[in-house]
Amino acid sequence: MISKVYISHSPADEDLALQLAAALWRVGLESYAALYDLSPAISLAERTTFGLRNSECLVALLTAEGSTSPQVCQEIGLARGLDLLIIPMLEDGTKLPFLIEHLRPLSFREERYADAVGLLIKTLRELSRLEWLKVACPKCGEEMTLSLFAASFHLLEKFKYFPGDLLV
Repeated sequence: MISKVYISHSPADEDLALQLAAALWRVGLESYAALYDLSPAISLAERTTFGLRNSECLVALLTAEGSTSPQVCQEIGLARGLDLLIIPMLEDGTKLPFLIEHLRPLSFREERYADAVGLLIKTLRELSRLEWLKVACPKCGEEMTLSLFAASFHLLEKFKYFPGDLLV
């Protein structure tokens, strides 16, 4: 079961990584990311190694900056060496790094990033057999624990919300 995800991203994509981490947290998945502004007492290399070794999956945010980032490419290499599942999220118009060019990415455009995050969560759920999804009610803020189908139905029918609206 996948419960911990490492988010590989370039410094330029830290905002996208934080949005992804928040969405994963909302559905009960823990995430690690080598956030560049945090933990000045611990080196980036140590944060990266710790995060990858304690994760079951690496999600690579591959934007124009991310796909050419030395840090992202090194994190992908380390994840391959650790035999982790790698799921690339590839921005349209960007190429996969050669170590993972054989993988099928989740493609996205910047304005449809929330949809790609939703597809990633669905994919992780299918791989993990997670049966429940935790969401906050957009009207009252109360946490609801519903099946994914029921949660989608509840939000779409009752409140006219769509998957992208669940992101910060």
